[in-house]
Amino acid sequence: MKDIIINDKEKSFYSKRDGKRTTVPIGFASDGATGVSELEDCFWFHDWGYFFGKWDDGSRMSKEEADWLYKDVLKSRGYSKRSFIRRWGVKLFAGKAWKAHRQREINFINSKFRLT
Repeated sequence: MKDIIINDKEKSFYSKRDGKRTTVPIGFASDGATGVSELEDCFWFHDWGYFFGKWDDGSRMSKEEADWLYKDVLKSRGYSKRSFIRRWGVKLFAGKAWKAHRQREINFINSKFRLT
């Protein structure tokens, strides 16, 4: 099984660590990282995990899983040394983004079901 599958509609990555796949549609707007355009497709998977917090099978993706996913995608693309540093960067400094996306999700659910 290939780790990364790319076609004209989506990019898909199979996480051997989690035994799950995540798929990102082409055109998803990732915020990436300033000045690191060659890693753009690696950010897509991480940002998709942060934004939606789900695997393709519908199960929840934790922040920890999204951060490891990012490292695994980087390694699969040949960025082994960078993967260690970048994973620790998101682990330590991306908590605010994770919390903001989860709050957005809670607000959406509350607005749909009038829970507040």
